[in-house]
This record gives sequence, C-alpha cells and structure tokens, in this order.
Amino acid sequence: MNKQEFVAAIAKKHALSLAEANRVCDQVFGELTDQLEQGEEIKIRNFGTFCVRVHQTKSFQDFSTGQKKTLPAHPRPVFLASDHLKDRVKKGAKDHAGDHPGNL
Repeated sequence: MNKQEFVAAIAKKHALSLAEANRVCDQVFGELTDQLEQGEEIKIRNFGTFCVRVHQTKSFQDFSTGQKKTLPAHPRPVFLASDHLKDRVKKGAKDHAGDHPGNL
C-alpha cells in the first residue's frame, strides 16, 4: 500500500474527503518526523514506539580498492512494534495466508 492508497482508505473509513485525509496524514507524519528530529521518543499504546538510535562508527575494507574506510556514527529512525500489534499481524497473517502469493 502506498500513501495515496493509505489516504484513500482513511477517507473512506472515516467519511473524509481525500484532501482532508491527506492533510491529516501529512500532519501526523510531519509531527512524528519533527519529534524524531529533536531526539524525542514517541510511544503509541497498542501500536509501537518510534525512536532514534545512533549506529556506532564502523570500520570496513573497500574490497574494490583494498582501502580501509570508516563509516561515522549516525542516527537512524527505528520503529518497535508493540506486542499487541505483533499479535494482530500474526493473527491476520494466519487468517489471510492464502490470499497473497509469496507471503508467509
């Protein structure tokens, strides 16, 4: 599902226009992004946690040149699903296992 399909599903389910649903989605994703940029952790009960983790500096060898290189420490956004969400996805996957070729 892409953003356009996601917005259409929200609009249909909640009797909103596509423009209203798109605005709501943009506001939610924008606020999540703003909070993560500030290093905040966002916990949404029964859904999960969005946070930023810093990946440590890593050294590696570039096999094409043979040179040793360093990848500096860098922040990464992370989503940790709640147990409730994991259980729902697992149940849904079992219920729809034959619906999507190649899934599960």
